Formats: sequence, structure tokens, C-alpha cells
Amino acid sequence: MANGNGLEACVVGASNDILGEVPVAVVSEREKLWDPEVGQSLPGLVVQHLGPSFALDQVVTLSDLGFVEFPRTTSGKIRKQELALALDKYRKASRPRPTGDGAGLARADSFDIEDPLEKALTDVWSRILGVPECTLGSDTRINDLADSLTMMQFRRLLRKEHALELSLSEMITYPTIAKQAIFLRETKKDTPKETLSTLGREGPPGPFDAVEAYGDVDRLQGIQQLVTPLLGLYGLGWVQDVEDIIPMNDILANMVTARRRLRSSLRRDAFYCPKTNVGFLFRALQGALSAHPLLRSMWVPTSASSVSHIIVRPSERCWKLFLDCAGHSVDSPDDLSNVWYGNNELDTCGGQRGPGPLFRAVVFSIKSDPVSAGVVYWTNHSAFDATSLSFFHETLNDLLCGKSVTPRTSYKLWADALHVGRHSPYAHAGARYFCEKLKGFAGYQASMVPQQRAPGFLEGNDEGWMEGSNTPSNADARTPLDGPNGRLTANTGLRHVFKCSGLARLQKEHGIAPHIVFKAALAVVNTDWTNTNTAFFRSLESGRQWPFLDSALASHLPSAADIDGPTLQASFNVINFDREAEVTIDLLKRLRDDQELATRYQCTPLSLALAQLSESDRTALLDRGLSQLFNWVPSRGHLELSKLRQVQDEMNADTGLHWDFTSRGLGQVEAFVRWDCCQLRQSDVKQMLEDLEKVVYWLSEPLHWHVPTDERPKESKYRVWRPAVDELQLAAMSLMMSGV
Repeated sequence: MANGNGLEACVVGASNDILGEVPVAVVSEREKLWDPEVGQSLPGLVVQHLGPSFALDQVVTLSDLGFVEFPRTTSGKIRKQELALALDKYRKASRPRPTGDGAGLARADSFDIEDPLEKALTDVWSRILGVPECTLGSDTRINDLADSLTMMQFRRLLRKEHALELSLSEMITYPTIAKQAIFLRETKKDTPKETLSTLGREGPPGPFDAVEAYGDVDRLQGIQQLVTPLLGLYGLGWVQDVEDIIPMNDILANMVTARRRLRSSLRRDAFYCPKTNVGFLFRALQGALSAHPLLRSMWVPTSASSVSHIIVRPSERCWKLFLDCAGHSVDSPDDLSNVWYGNNELDTCGGQRGPGPLFRAVVFSIKSDPVSAGVVYWTNHSAFDATSLSFFHETLNDLLCGKSVTPRTSYKLWADALHVGRHSPYAHAGARYFCEKLKGFAGYQASMVPQQRAPGFLEGNDEGWMEGSNTPSNADARTPLDGPNGRLTANTGLRHVFKCSGLARLQKEHGIAPHIVFKAALAVVNTDWTNTNTAFFRSLESGRQWPFLDSALASHLPSAADIDGPTLQASFNVINFDREAEVTIDLLKRLRDDQELATRYQCTPLSLALAQLSESDRTALLDRGLSQLFNWVPSRGHLELSKLRQVQDEMNADTGLHWDFTSRGLGQVEAFVRWDCCQLRQSDVKQMLEDLEKVVYWLSEPLHWHVPTDERPKESKYRVWRPAVDELQLAAMSLMMSGV
């Protein structure tokens, strides 16, 4: 943009009702007068040189925002947060009309609906779906537009803003806005069903409070003896500081005990809090942690084969353990993302090196903005999932705004139910399902993406990586393929927005949700790349159902969508393409039906499923099962966090290739992909992303629904790197392929 124009430009993120955030170019005219024609040509130049995924939403000048020069830190960096605040005011004041496909639509705030109840429902649905209100009529079938995750988000927002209650089953029974309004009016469901919480009590948990030791005083005393020395290391005691004991399931326990590096399963977030002083932010964090027990937990072994969360009771000792407000400062909000980065002592939380705290937050003052503050926190994935973390962000924002806290359903109730039912007939049925799916996994090595070039599958910072024996391994064995900056490039990742109108038609006409299409497309690309008939990758299930309960009984309980803790579960996808002439719609229906079973059995204990496998399959799954991860993430675009401006979001997952997909509106899905820099190059991932887009378009195009999938274009075969083999092996393979 600067070339030949005498311009200096900075790209800033601006809020957008549909996409969540869009790029806007802020331009300084320097010594030249601003030419509107230059502004009109810049978006086209960006697309020409960088591609459509980098398209600008708008171009504004510094003078539009009330600046003469770019605001800078003492080190010369542009203060992007200051520009973002001014840009937000400018865009709200100018109220630009929608562009593109929505240019002819009336603005949502001018769309009039006479029935106030229908208007409230339409407002919430439009924000959750990311579409203007005027596109939703009273007879629009919401089931054709929303999947279960979207419905759960609608339910929470409707409850929070209007004190109205609709369950998922009721949304399905009454699929249109008009029918939902009639149902709410006739049943007078104007008071949400109470959330469930554990009863407050004084003192530590007794023998009927800890499900691991239910009714067994000796077992509880044994747990106390194991836990007390660890508590003492942190200045805590059993009687005065232990609020609860919650058993960890196999997935969570693996996150803390099977560590493959210093940052395994560690998340780091940084937030800028405008017009909030350090003391007020610190007190708000205390209130938020008081409302979310799992974030004030430690992980501890409670037997030779079990691990649990110990919840620390709120007190000054608790705040000393989890919060730090000891006079730390940064120059600007943008520096929050860099502070202590890569420091093995400070860029972490205590539970990463062994039993200890699973959360740590540090409050910073901001020298360039004395009336504001910032916070950086670190937490292990065993203490949160995407939904419960959004609850924490909502609570913190509400406290900073002086609002009351929304109550959530106790995680302990869900975790205890999971523990009690882990050997039930429901659990054994799930184990049989996964065993059948994973049978023969040892023979799928050639189908893995990525193929393993270096030890471990480690997305992000791999410092202190370990191999097998939990002892540090040779650092030279893991070398980034893209050079010294490969780790940063891989962890920064790539983003791309898919726009496919056929996705909405598939859901409306065949009940096939977008995540099924993307799972199918990823499987197709995997087989194209490996030249095999099988695709394998893990996926994460939300786990937001009451475990091992009949649906009729669970319907009388509060929605599991409100559970305040990590309910996520691991699932495995083994997708075979050895069926002759399978048409696209049959493939999608096959995966949809399998997804329904995976959801039904998602709470199956991992150890129970693994026990059903042969030794060779089990070993292969443990060795290579981390190669690739597919994750469908709930959209947070409707959340209004006026006091929390996120400047960093980093997750260190133990995987080789990590796909996060998020619905951004009808027919729009954003992909965010990160990878192990020692297994893949950025160019590999860019190519795979391009191939994925082509396959998604092909599968979702109505003209191809009844066409065999093997008739689609195959443009990227044989791209996977494979280990070298000697000449004798090559000769043997040649004989096998020739049929001799």
C-alpha cells in the first residue's frame, strides 16, 4: 500500500455483526493530499496481491478518526488498541450500510415486528446466526439454519437478556419464531429453570461429598494424606482451604499426567481492559474466580491410578496462589501478548511441571494508558473448555461493568455422574462402538496426516519436549522445517473464511449440518494426499449432556449447556472410502449417522474403549493417534465484552495438525489451522487449505449431491512426505503392486 503512494497504513480489527471481526485499513496521508480514488483502489490491490481471504472491509484515514499522526509507544510501535477504540466510535457514528449480498436489505434496527415477544426472539436469533433481522420471518424454520451448538448459544443468550427459557427439544418441537413465541406465551415460561449447584458448606468435604470415597472414611483419610503435603507447599491446609474434590476423567487426567513438553495443553490469553484501574480489575478477578470453581483448582493424584481436581476455597491464601497484582506494567496494550513470552518460569502456571495450580492470572498497569489495565492468564485445558471459558469471560466482563453474575450449573454434579457411570451398560456400549471403529488401526500408518518426520506431535512451543519416559529429549531431533521462525509461524496459524451457499441448502433439505460437510471434506483431502482409502483424525465432542442418563430423565434436569467446567470428550474418526460409486449425499448421510452415534457415546471412558482393542491397535493409537485434530468451535461473535479486548489467544495442543472450524453466519465457516512445525511446512498447510476449500465447494454444490464422489477433481495426490525406504523394500512394494 505504501509503494508509490507516499502512504503509511495500519490494519486494525473492527467488530462486525456477521464475521465477528473484519480488517480495516487506517491510512496516513503523510505529505500528500488524500485522493478518494486511491482509497477505492486499495481493497482491490490487497485482494490482487494477497488473495480474497485478506479482503479489506473498509479504508479510513487518520483524520477520519481524529488523529494527525499514528499514536505510538515510546519504542515507536503503533498503538493499535487506541486506533481500534477510535475506529469503533467512527463506524458506529457513520453507521455504514451493509455491502455485498446484503446491500439491498434494510437495517436490522429499522425492521419492525409488532409482537414484542417475536421481536425479542428474532433479535436473539439474528445475532446468534449472524444474519440481519429482516432475513428472519416469523415462519422461518430455525432448524434449517441452526445446529445443536447454535441452539445452546441461543438458549443461554435468551435466558441472560430476557429471562426466557426454551430447551433444545422445545426448539425442535416448535421450529419457527412464531411457534416459539406462542409456546412461551401459552406456557408462561418467563422464569428460567434454576441451575443446579452444590450446597455451600463449611469445612472440607466429608465421606459423602467426595464421590471417590463415597461413604468410606478410610478412603477419604487416604486421600487427605496424599493431598496434604502438596497443599503445604503452597501454604494451604486441608481443613481451611479445600472446598471440594472432583475426579478427573481419562481425557482430563491425560492432559496433566501424559505431558510431552513444558507447555502441553497450556492456554495463554491476554486482555486489555479500557478505563479499568488495576485494583478494580484485581477485585473483579477475585469475584470471577469465586463464581467459577474449576479455575481455582489444583490437580493432585488421589490414588495410584486416579487424578482429581482439588477446589481451593476463596480466601486471601487462594488469591495469593492464583492471582498476581504485584506492580507489573507494560508500555502499551499490544505488549501484553509479548510479556514474559517463552520464559519457562513466568510464562506458565504451576500445574504444568507437576501436581499444582491449573490457573494463574497476572494484572498489569499500562504506561501509555494510565486509566486502563490488562490481564494475562495461563490455564491448563483440564480446567476449562471453550464454553466454560466463555462463561468466565462473561462473568469477568459483567463484574467490570458493575452487573450481577449469571449463575451456572455445578461442574461437580456432572463429573460425579460421569465417574459413577464409567462402568455402566451405557459406557460398555460406547466401548464396543469405538472398538469396532478402531479395529485394525495398526494397519493405518500410511493414512496418517501428517506422516511423522520428527518425534512427537507438538503444535506450538515444543521447548522441554519429552519422549516416552517423561525425561527431556534431544532438542536437535526436532528442527522446524521453515527455519528459525517456523515455530512462531506454525503457532500463529492460518485463517480462511469459506463462503458456500450450498451448506444452508444441505441442512434445510437433508438435515446435514455444516460440520458434517467439513468433516467429509477433510477426510477426502486426507485420502487424496495419502493415496489410501482411509482417513483418520481425532475430534473433540462437547460432552454437554448428562452422562449415562436416559434422555427422558435428563430432560427434567437443567440443560447441560450451562455446566461450568470442561465437559469435552475425545472421539475418533475412521472414514473408509472402499465403497464403490458412493454418491455425495450418501457419504454425507453416512457421516451424519455416525456422528449421531459418536454423540450418543461421547462420554465413554477412554480407558474402557482402549481396553477393548488388540495390543497392536492400542499401541498404534497411542503412538499415532495425535497426528490430526478436527474441532468445531462455538461462535462467540454475539458476545458483547465491552470491558475485555482480547489481544492474545494461544493454545498449545499436543497434535500434528489442528483444525478449528467456526460458523460465522449462513453459509460461512471460518477455518483456523495450526501445525507441528517439525512435521509440516507452512506451504504444505496452505496447499491443504486450498484443497479443502475446493472439496467443500464440490460436496456442497447441489449439482454434485447425486454424483459419485470419485468423479470429483483430484488435484493434490501424493503430497504426503513418507519415511525413506531402502531398495529392497521398494522392490518388494513394486512386486506387490504388479500382482506378482
